[in-house]
Amino acid sequence: MTVQFHFFEEAGVAAQALADAVRGDLQQALESAPRALLLVSGGRSPLPLFALLASQPLPWAQIDVSLVDERCVPLADADSNSALVARHLLVGSAAAARWVPLVDEALASHASDEWAVAQQAGMAANHNAALAQAAVVILGLGNDGHTASLFVDAPQWDEARQTSARYVALQPQAAPHARVGLSLQALIGQRHCYVWSCGADKLATLERLVALVRDAPTQPTDHLTDHLADAGPLALLIAHPKVTLHVFHSAR
Repeated sequence: MTVQFHFFEEAGVAAQALADAVRGDLQQALESAPRALLLVSGGRSPLPLFALLASQPLPWAQIDVSLVDERCVPLADADSNSALVARHLLVGSAAAARWVPLVDEALASHASDEWAVAQQAGMAANHNAALAQAAVVILGLGNDGHTASLFVDAPQWDEARQTSARYVALQPQAAPHARVGLSLQALIGQRHCYVWSCGADKLATLERLVALVRDAPTQPTDHLTDHLADAGPLALLIAHPKVTLHVFHSAR
């Protein structure tokens, strides 16, 4: 188990520290490759981070930006992560970045079946060379322990944590919309993986998951994964011996 916590009092200070770390990772990635892929999560809490990322002095024309996960909705929908990123991250100098959508806008706008859109989006993402490997992944977290739309109540959860495919389609039962997002194995294989966290409830969730992993019986990795499966993907990432999660947490 390797979790490194970086604690800050204010969200703005935490966002600046994480933006600086991401800039360094992207610059390092571009030293050995012509392009670098940044994957971000949606929601309202990372908006201060998006603003600071957008102002980073980076060669944005060499950077691809996409999502850790997306809901299969049109851009005009209030739940669209793509629209959120377009408004708050792909602005100023960062507008030169190449946007790589997870969900086809035309398909999402005209399809009546979100699940069909999710399945097609997952297949397309797995065949998209631009999404084959990220330089940096920034995760969010839910108080139930989910991340990247990997909900344990989704019928596809077992497949999502076992498949070697990079992206999976999911249909959570307790959350709206069919989704497409990174699989557990894709997250395990990620070199630079950050968790953005804000507030007492998120910290309590992380502390609960760390305690759960710490108190789990010592088992081979596969058996430990089965033991912790109901706790959700963040617990499994925390437990995995090859994963280092860098948590940037602000008290408010």
